[in-house]
Amino acid sequence: MEDSNTTYPQGAINTTDRTRLLSFAQSTDLNAAYLDTVRFLEQVVDLDGNPATTEYIVYLMGMENCGSGGCNLYVTNQGNEIISNTTVVKLPVYLKNEESTGTWKNLIVWSDGAYRTLTAEDGEYTPNGSMGVEISQEEVEDNPETYVKVLDYLD
Repeated sequence: MEDSNTTYPQGAINTTDRTRLLSFAQSTDLNAAYLDTVRFLEQVVDLDGNPATTEYIVYLMGMENCGSGGCNLYVTNQGNEIISNTTVVKLPVYLKNEESTGTWKNLIVWSDGAYRTLTAEDGEYTPNGSMGVEISQEEVEDNPETYVKVLDYLD
């Protein structure tokens, strides 16, 4: 079976432009020197279902924000403000495609040995990935029309 979950429909994953990332120094305890060298993945997504706004998910992979359970996944708005920070997240990250208006889309992440659903309230997602509701690996990986992979390690 062909793995159609390997496409990233929102666009190319950013790993080099640190503009958004460096703005984190203003709103986190991460310093600019660290942010200037840390490995990261950034993806444009539409999480709120409003095409007039843009959201970004940013996954940091460094000693200051990763542990044995995973790393931090940030959601920012187009003004580079962090609106959500979820700890204990491992890649990949999926977006659950749903026909809903006025609500934030669920994110699916790997945490604590299983896929977990992160729900949002006004853009703020579950603060710890392991607290998300467990969802079966088969459900996620066998339904690419519903669960669209938006972020993963680069090949």
